[in-house]
Amino acid sequence: MHGIFNPMLLCLTANLRAASRDPQRWPQAWAALCQWVDCPDVFGSGELATTDLPSQLSAIAACSTQARHCAQSASGRCGSGSVLDEDKRRSCLALVDYLDHALTSHQSPVPGQDTLAIVLDTLPFPLFVCDVQRHVLYANTLGEIELNSAHWLRWDDMRIVGASPLFERRIASALDASDGQEGEHRLWLVGQHQEEVDLVWRRVTADAIGTHWVLRLAKYGRQDQVGMAQLALALGLSARQRELAEFLLDGCTLTEAAQRMGIVRGSANQLLKHLFTATGTRRQPELLAYLSRRLTS
Repeated sequence: MHGIFNPMLLCLTANLRAASRDPQRWPQAWAALCQWVDCPDVFGSGELATTDLPSQLSAIAACSTQARHCAQSASGRCGSGSVLDEDKRRSCLALVDYLDHALTSHQSPVPGQDTLAIVLDTLPFPLFVCDVQRHVLYANTLGEIELNSAHWLRWDDMRIVGASPLFERRIASALDASDGQEGEHRLWLVGQHQEEVDLVWRRVTADAIGTHWVLRLAKYGRQDQVGMAQLALALGLSARQRELAEFLLDGCTLTEAAQRMGIVRGSANQLLKHLFTATGTRRQPELLAYLSRRLTS
């Protein structure tokens, strides 16, 4: 991703947005921005010389003006004289745009003038940036609609949580399992009437910003195929539930599957009920069709 869609840049701008609402966040947000930009000639050490908020904002505004002039210069060089990489230059300009808006918003919010929101609100999916405790730092318009409707996700004391206890258990387990892993991760959430949505997330960790989650709800009706291990993780299945599913997919009756698993039929029936709940199905043929549709052949 380039420009404002760079995960690190998105987390930095989310911190600035939070600072525009809560002045106590300005020193931390500013230090993180300065560390990421790594341009001491323009941004200094990243430490604000005063605790007086008006003076802090005045100093930040001066740095913002200098940074914009630097990034827009025809020479394509940063304030320290080194060549400014094109991707870094675009990212710097995007960040300065949002920094300017955050400063303005703190003094006098101007609806409709939020560059980041205008760009992200054109995306056809809800998007969120939150800290490691899942406190919301940024949500685009579709994200706010989703949290307010509480269909898949909802607010809980300014935190993003699953809309139901089952969803929350799956989300918490999946986030924990991906801890420290690079790249994007996905989790299927299956609602009533076999509605589906993908929760996609990336863990962003750096000295400049700490640890953040960038999450989005992908389009409904995902049809990608995966292996049984991935499907079991996505659906939050236990080892025994997965084992029963595999036997049923092999053509066993519920009684035959119970015998192979060494359990009574009543216990197998309870596992089957959990599979119905996890997949949003009601009958065994629906369950098998659901699983077969999503498993690699």
